[in-house]
Amino acid sequence: MTAYRARRGLRCLVALFGSCFALRALAQSPPVSVPPTPPAVRVPGPTAPKPNASAAQPPLPPGLQKAGAAFSRAVAFQRARKTQPAIAAYQEFLRLATAAKLPESSRLPAYQNLAGLYQVAGDRKNFETTLRQVARLNPRNPVAFSQLATLAVTQRRFDEAKTFAARALQLNPPALVAAPARFALGAVAMERKEYAEAETQYREAVKLVPGNAQAHFNYGLALGKQKKYAPALAAMEKARDLAPQLMQARLYVAALKQQMRDYPGALAAYQEAVAREPGNAYALFNRALLLQQIGRNQEAITAYLDLLRVQPSNYGAHL
Repeated sequence: MTAYRARRGLRCLVALFGSCFALRALAQSPPVSVPPTPPAVRVPGPTAPKPNASAAQPPLPPGLQKAGAAFSRAVAFQRARKTQPAIAAYQEFLRLATAAKLPESSRLPAYQNLAGLYQVAGDRKNFETTLRQVARLNPRNPVAFSQLATLAVTQRRFDEAKTFAARALQLNPPALVAAPARFALGAVAMERKEYAEAETQYREAVKLVPGNAQAHFNYGLALGKQKKYAPALAAMEKARDLAPQLMQARLYVAALKQQMRDYPGALAAYQEAVAREPGNAYALFNRALLLQQIGRNQEAITAYLDLLRVQPSNYGAHL
């Protein structure tokens, strides 16, 4: 019975190949904690006994039995959403697999599942370390490289981010994997003030995930930096429409209209922003400043007083 459970554990190891290695869907999209399990695939190794087999299967070596049992425990904890026990069980499996001298390829599913668990736990350091193991053991895994690119950008390791993103894109990944790589390349270009390159990368991201507000927002930023105000405004309005709660998009819409001398449109956009967030100091200040700019001084004074009620120390309002 123990041998059978060990064999079943090893089959589960394969069946959960990559099951928790969920893609964080760009900025603003929550990670998927327990994605569906893909179909099992056959790999070399012990197989379960056939139901009508007359000859008894020889027992598995003790080390292999222990490794299979550890993996089964990890899978059970993972399915029960018990993150820390699952992490500990996968770590135990990896230790036992090393001691039993199992081939490195047999450890790949555990590393993939661990990566997803570390992501859910918010353990960025171990998440990256495990992703690197996944990429080493399976260099044709675009998800690992795409997520490594995202992590590298957040830590301002821009050369690494470009390398990882390029590796991901070379593997012709699906849209939801390619888009974060494009985001990473765009972010690197923006940081380096290479705005034309940023425009190119974010435009590709918009094509990949047209329903993602952050893609349109970033695209609009890159266009605005190049003073391409009309297309930047269109991109920001799309971001606002897709995510009405994205206040930055509303404020950029107002600022772009102001830059294009559409003062009534800009004022209306600031008013909408204030109505949505009455305490937003940026919206309050810019509304007051615009009213002053277009000569509506009494309204500007009232607007500055609204700002001071929210932010008494605002130096610009006192001026």
